[in-house]
Amino acid sequence: MVTTLKNGLQIVSENKPGHFSVVGVYVDSGSRYETQETIGYSYVLDRMSFKATKRFNSELIKEKIEELGGSISSFATKECMMYQAAIFPEDVGKTVELLGEAVLKPKFLKEDLEETLLGIPWELEDIKSKDEIYLPELFHSVAYSNKTLGNNILELLRNIETITTETLNEYHKKWYTPDRIVIAAVGVEHDKFVELCKKAGFGEEPCSDQASALIETEVDANKGHKSTKFSFRDILFKKTENINPVSSMDVPVLSKLKANYTGGTLFVPDPAAEFTSLYLGFESSGIFDEKKLYAYATLQMLLGGGGSFSAGGPGKGMYSRLYTRVLNQCSWAESCVAFHHCYNDTGLFGISASCHPGSEHAMLETVIKEFFAVANLSSTKNQFVNTGSSSSNGSFTLSGYGPWSTSGQSLTNIEVSRAKNMLKSSLLMNIESRAVQLEDLGRQIQVLGKKISPEEVVAKIDEVTAEDLNQVAAELLTKPATVLAVGQVKGLENFALKMLQSYGLTTF
Repeated sequence: MVTTLKNGLQIVSENKPGHFSVVGVYVDSGSRYETQETIGYSYVLDRMSFKATKRFNSELIKEKIEELGGSISSFATKECMMYQAAIFPEDVGKTVELLGEAVLKPKFLKEDLEETLLGIPWELEDIKSKDEIYLPELFHSVAYSNKTLGNNILELLRNIETITTETLNEYHKKWYTPDRIVIAAVGVEHDKFVELCKKAGFGEEPCSDQASALIETEVDANKGHKSTKFSFRDILFKKTENINPVSSMDVPVLSKLKANYTGGTLFVPDPAAEFTSLYLGFESSGIFDEKKLYAYATLQMLLGGGGSFSAGGPGKGMYSRLYTRVLNQCSWAESCVAFHHCYNDTGLFGISASCHPGSEHAMLETVIKEFFAVANLSSTKNQFVNTGSSSSNGSFTLSGYGPWSTSGQSLTNIEVSRAKNMLKSSLLMNIESRAVQLEDLGRQIQVLGKKISPEEVVAKIDEVTAEDLNQVAAELLTKPATVLAVGQVKGLENFALKMLQSYGLTTF
């Protein structure tokens, strides 16, 4: 059930029985909406969560979190700021009160912000040491030319000088308005939940007035002196004066700014790396294109993949294409996995792989071939690919490369059925988790304005055909490619550009 308050804030809940309840607040704000001058503000706002508020100091907030079991957290994503809690049903009221304070009424104190900013350089270094986080971030930066979805958290250090209590308050004021917030709960009676939300201040009009009042309070508390500079910055960063990049942010314009996929290449030498990592991908579709969305999700399962070592067992994808055709056939392959990042208005579909130094050229060509294998160009070339021509022997000739035979490459009914079953199984197992149910409920209401049931999703997956997979795979190849390689990349850039060109692919 969904209730929309007078101030535009939406409250949604499902009263499912269980031993505990979950509550979440979802704010339509994130790094994709940041400008080059405000990159990192969402990250800092996340790090400042559950500190001092209008009513409670930081220590009291910590005590309340511990009293509720400690299962309360916040996350900053590219398209959403999320605050979630898992608690016993009798503690829902206390949790909603705490979330109301943390989300709507934060009091950004100088000492809290200074402590947070001091730790950020080390946090970013930690991110760079984790390939599973760092490389996708770099890949997005290349794909979207460092704008919108390509805003890179690692650029935060460039803007850290401008982040003060005043600018952070103003950022919060601009983005944390009621029309951009959805509150969700699972395991709570709806009418009771609505009343608890109103009591916690979520029904007040407007939320931004509270942030404005806090700016005044903060200035008064500091006896009229704006907290704009910290001493540690004199050591870490160059001083600048009177910078306020937040004041010029146009929220309505930034909210509607479409992500502009460009493609591109980036080769990062790292002689000390044990493996060379490669990401190759193309623009897919956003969540509103339902037919393609389910086709891409199925294609990801069909390609599958993993690491060179696996314990095997049911549901591990050992019969997926990247396992049977790459990991089981190529001794140099350390990993090879299909990925799909889906957003409101666009998506990124690709394959990531890693190998021992010396096999980078073979790795790149193998990954390219796997894309063409599922595209099945013999049936889709006239629709999408205009860089080649048919040859007399039934193969397909791509510019500069010669005949690329599609014989035996067609998707079989067995592997398509297996991929669809794996996708449905993964979906249904995931939503057994209350945390997943909560996020799914809140984000669907926020983005789609409605809740799509698991039964509907399963029916949509069942409708996917082999021809649908061929079509979306072939359509990928009409878009500019995005290539990222990190490790032993000497000579790989020139080879990659020639290889892509020989297959009729572009990078811009």
